[in-house]
Amino acid sequence: MLSNGSGNNTLLKLLQSDILNLRYGAGEPGDKIVKHQVSPSDRSLSIHFCHSPLREVEVARDLILAAFDANPSLRPRDVVVMSPKVEDYAPYFAGVFGADPRIPCSLADLPLAREETTANLFFSILDLAFRRFEFSLVMDILGHETVMAKFGLKPQDYESLQARLSESGVRWGWDEADRDGLGAFRSHSWQWGLDRLLLGVAMERSQGMFAELRPITGTYGLGLASLDALISFLSELKEIVSELRRAHSISEWAALIRNIFDKLIAENDDTLSVKREILAVAQQLVLSADDAGGGFSEREIGLIAYRRLLADGLTEASNSARAFISGKVTVCALKPMRTIPFKVVILMGLNEGVFPRQDRKPSFDLVAARYQRGDRVLSDEDRFLFLETLLSARESMALTCVALDTHSNQDLPPSIVVSELIEAVEGAFCVAPGAENAATSLRDRLVVRHGLLPFSSCYFKSGSELSTYSSLAYEAALSRKRGQSPKPRPRFRSNHQNEINCAPVSIAKPEPLEIKALIDFLKAPHRSLCRKFGITFSTEREALDCEPIELDSLEAYDLRQTILARRLRRVLMAEDPACDDSAQSDDLELAVADGALPLGGFSKAVFDEIAGQAALVAAKIEARLVAVRPHLTFARQILQLSLGQDEELLGGVDYYDTPQGRLIINCRATVIQPKDYVEVWALHLALSAAASSGAHVRSLFVRLKPGKEEAQLVEFIPLDSEQARQLLLDLMKLCRAGMQEPIPYFPAGAYAFATSRLKAKGAPKTASLSTDEVNDAYVQYCYAGEAQRLLYDPDVADSFETYALRVFEPMLNAILVEEKPASATKYKAKGGAA
Repeated sequence: MLSNGSGNNTLLKLLQSDILNLRYGAGEPGDKIVKHQVSPSDRSLSIHFCHSPLREVEVARDLILAAFDANPSLRPRDVVVMSPKVEDYAPYFAGVFGADPRIPCSLADLPLAREETTANLFFSILDLAFRRFEFSLVMDILGHETVMAKFGLKPQDYESLQARLSESGVRWGWDEADRDGLGAFRSHSWQWGLDRLLLGVAMERSQGMFAELRPITGTYGLGLASLDALISFLSELKEIVSELRRAHSISEWAALIRNIFDKLIAENDDTLSVKREILAVAQQLVLSADDAGGGFSEREIGLIAYRRLLADGLTEASNSARAFISGKVTVCALKPMRTIPFKVVILMGLNEGVFPRQDRKPSFDLVAARYQRGDRVLSDEDRFLFLETLLSARESMALTCVALDTHSNQDLPPSIVVSELIEAVEGAFCVAPGAENAATSLRDRLVVRHGLLPFSSCYFKSGSELSTYSSLAYEAALSRKRGQSPKPRPRFRSNHQNEINCAPVSIAKPEPLEIKALIDFLKAPHRSLCRKFGITFSTEREALDCEPIELDSLEAYDLRQTILARRLRRVLMAEDPACDDSAQSDDLELAVADGALPLGGFSKAVFDEIAGQAALVAAKIEARLVAVRPHLTFARQILQLSLGQDEELLGGVDYYDTPQGRLIINCRATVIQPKDYVEVWALHLALSAAASSGAHVRSLFVRLKPGKEEAQLVEFIPLDSEQARQLLLDLMKLCRAGMQEPIPYFPAGAYAFATSRLKAKGAPKTASLSTDEVNDAYVQYCYAGEAQRLLYDPDVADSFETYALRVFEPMLNAILVEEKPASATKYKAKGGAA
């Protein structure tokens, strides 16, 4: 294994020869130390000080690529990367090496529970016995692909079930009996939610309640097969969890483990492999219990103890046989039987306090109190492993450690074995005299201090010994050198294929545009663009595992809107006001049955507050319509508008016929926002454009003022049909442009800009975006995460101002009445009164 050093005078080979011959330096043992002379270009042994584990992995990547460049005959199988704690470095290898196709890499020696999703699933099922049967944990188990396959569910079925179960109000606990000692309430349990789902199959939500339960809308869309699969899964899981909560003998636990795999997890190559390993450990525990005698095999133990035994048995179970020496660059743990010869060895994670390991024994350990020769010492074992690794390197070896402070850039102490190695090399080696920069100390040549970031300037200076193979780091360094940030690079550019290969295609005549699509674009242009290409970001609320204590903003809005819809029906149908008390009582009863309110006495207080806000909106629209209520007739205008320039608008607009003309009514129990204006404005333009000449169209919309203590009404004046068609055509052109590539139209910022411009009568106003718009996932995606710097570009800022006035200036000039706080300004319509 070792070379005597003849014919190969590299620092690494000479050091290995000294170890073989038990000498120190070039002289004979016992003589005065004569230092070995090495070439200044010798890089067979190097030590790299880094700032973080991530930088260690990035440095290792550059070292491997440099070795491939220097030696074309070197193959990935000739390289090994080792670490005392490889599981801590595994995520960094996945991110750095996994994104670089130049380095095929395999990770070995990872604990089974860290590397196999099936093992994680198995332990999640075990852990459910210690938990409260929370919604998120149960759905995570059901969402595993092997569990879905076992019960015949598809991903879309799972998503539908998750949405319906969340809507049903399931939070935690199987039923009221499962909550013994905590009030034994039934609401928000799994059984309660399932009963509501099944009730939705038998009756419509509009039919009210049955046995104090309210059905879930849309249950019929799930399909009976999905519901049956859900019930089967929950029944099996409930039975298994009940068994896990009881004590069993070692052999009974082994049977229960097999039962978990048979009943909940579908069989495939991966699951069978994990199943065999786990069952092998379980069977080994049975054999060990039998060997122990004394009736231990029949003694019952709880899940906590058995889980610990099982986890300890699986600690050494890993993918070693598959991943070690697989023909790729091997990443493995620093452990015995791993130090076989490799041409290139990289040893990382040699940090102070981490390696060598410290054997901290408990105070009651009598063996540690009376140490004798031959007792195991972990630190000595690690030192021996380090020595073996040093001897296994055939051509070069690199050591990395976190030895630089991220704040001060000062040196930090590395592992003691690294410090000892540096001292040994300094004492037995020197740079050959006469060489360039021979005066430079060997320590400075041996130790390489890396930059804090991969694009630090030290990697790109002329004559620097540091280098990187990262093209992204090079681009970042160039931008940094120019002193400017790169401009945002919008996706979906119409003149090239975008990254998902969905570039827009020009067509001679555009397809007709739906009014709903136009409104969606005006309210959220970047979301509409992304969804055109099938890109969506989940906006679902995080699954809750506890019953409601207070309502979040969306839950409160849903409840306000439900109450408001009932009240508006009475207002618009001119019903008897005496029905209000009965209707409010019904609303409260339904809200409680839906699980939408906090439990106990808090429900009435929360409901009264929300119902009062809905009543403000209903009262505002009732006062405005008091003269025409008996004459309101509901109608719907079917749109098929040809607006010229090959533009056609389709859809429908709901309105009410009155003696004075057509009236659009739009009421919501939420604080007024810019998107509310553009929604009603688009409907107003569409109905006005479709109306016959001389017909009057007015639009009303009511929202809550900030603070939600008063309602606010806004009304648009009638427009000439031709004027409405021109404005509508302009909005459709804007929509066409924005559905081809991102445009700097942001509704909230545009409304604020246009409002300030009109208030100041044309005075300049700096364009700005709201925080919500900058942080919007769709905006960030369209501008590659650089939206916050978007308006610093003068060209973009000018376009933003143009789009803002193009959309909102005609709308603001068409407002007849806009109620606002006293400090606000009232806009006058062109040719009309305030």
